[in-house]
Amino acid sequence: MRVALEQEIASIAAFVIQNADNPNPYYYSVPEQFSFPAVYFPRPEILTRGETFRTYAAEYAWYINVLCKTTEEAHDKALAVLTAIKRARNRGPLLEQDGSLSGVTLRLADPSIKAIDDGGVQLPGEWTSRRPYADAEEEYEGATEFHSDITIR
Repeated sequence: MRVALEQEIASIAAFVIQNADNPNPYYYSVPEQFSFPAVYFPRPEILTRGETFRTYAAEYAWYINVLCKTTEEAHDKALAVLTAIKRARNRGPLLEQDGSLSGVTLRLADPSIKAIDDGGVQLPGEWTSRRPYADAEEEYEGATEFHSDITIR
């Protein structure tokens, strides 16, 4: 099953919103006059690396901000999300486009909470996705025999 980055992001955002007791979500930027409580989802940072001959890994770091009138309230909402992640053994359900469960889970790194400002805490979300190289979809015939004329002295 192929999972698109957008599906992963939407699934994590839905998990955070649900477990933080449905705060107002903001994406890409927060308006000056936003409503409390809120959760801000900026674009994730992405680092790639080779994985296998057929796949590469994309490592995502998403610095989600929980914003409330007090730091304590923001911390409590972020803690509810952190606790839900840990109870799910660091797995979040992937959702289909219609919002239904796909039956696949996404493995998240151990969560943490960090105070960032009065009334705000950060809840970093990190995960790794493995994706095929473009040519990995081609079928190749594997070798059935191997012959060598190596002389060992």
